[in-house]
Amino acid sequence: MKDKFYFVLQDCLSSRKEWVSQIEIYFKFRALKEKAQRERYKNNKLIYIVNKLINLPINTFNFINKISEYLEYKKALKEIEVMSEEIQKYDQTKKIDEEKN
Repeated sequence: MKDKFYFVLQDCLSSRKEWVSQIEIYFKFRALKEKAQRERYKNNKLIYIVNKLINLPINTFNFINKISEYLEYKKALKEIEVMSEEIQKYDQTKKIDEEKN
């Protein structure tokens, strides 16, 4: 018989996998948005440079925010890995216990 911790772990694992799936979609959308912005300034480099200089503080903040989002994504992937290993250990322990009985 499985205890409450096992089911909580399963639920947490599934929610983290769902979050990773959603954030991957977000990363793809963000990349498309950035590509569209580059295309907008493709023909006029001067306006692009002026825009980047004027918005330097917000661009810096956005860059730091991107790094933070990416680190959170990597953290979630590692959590999924650790939770999966823990569930496998739990399942193996249960199989050993069932074989003994």
